Amino acid sequence: MFSCKDEEKCLFDSEFKETLDLAEEGNIIAQFNLGVMYEEGEGTSRDLEKAIHWYEKAAEQGFVEAQFNLGLMHYDGEGTAQNHKMALEWYQKAAEQGFAEAQFNLGWMHVNGIGTPKDDKKAIEWYEKAAEQGEAMAQCDLGFMYAEGKGVGKNELKAMEWYEKSAAQGVGMALCNLGLIHAKGKGVPKDLKKAYGYFFVAAANGFEAANHEGDKIVTELSPAEVVEAKKWGTELGVMVHGQNSDGDPY
Repeated sequence: MFSCKDEEKCLFDSEFKETLDLAEEGNIIAQFNLGVMYEEGEGTSRDLEKAIHWYEKAAEQGFVEAQFNLGLMHYDGEGTAQNHKMALEWYQKAAEQGFAEAQFNLGWMHVNGIGTPKDDKKAIEWYEKAAEQGEAMAQCDLGFMYAEGKGVGKNELKAMEWYEKSAAQGVGMALCNLGLIHAKGKGVPKDLKKAYGYFFVAAANGFEAANHEGDKIVTELSPAEVVEAKKWGTELGVMVHGQNSDGDPY
């Protein structure tokens, strides 16, 4: 008789076999899950080409997460040659189904002219769709677009509104940009103490450039004001968000 000495491995192997059987029968959820298992090496050896194969099976049936994952793999060239146009196509399909992360990535590609001609207006359109669903990096980038007047009329109040929404989710770039707004008095009264507080918490949330911005103004504050600013920043209560802090796509 044979026995499985590694119980966890046996469970993974069994789950993989069941998922494979269902996927081959055309079960869309199983096809997606099988793609994940091949991509992550769960219950089987990691095989990115097979991951793409099963993601495509699910994506062609309209499974939005599979469409998004295909976009990621084509963008990064994982399991296939890097192809930004193909990535854009899959992101577009997922975005049109309301998938917020795909909408953000689509906006980012339009604003940077990757896989498509640069188009700030289209970027705004997709950033807004994602931001309205609470996608934190889209909120931050949308704030930047309003602050700079890219693809939309310049509007510092709108910029602050979107930065604040993003900052409330702990995005370091948004926190730093709010610090810059208060340091320069752009659309709000100049307030170096509040600016330093934003820089402090942005740096704590992993946005390293905020340290440099804080160093620029710290000499204009008294030691007591620095303590107060740090206390204020800490009381914002924002935690590190699971998003990219540098504004790159997923």
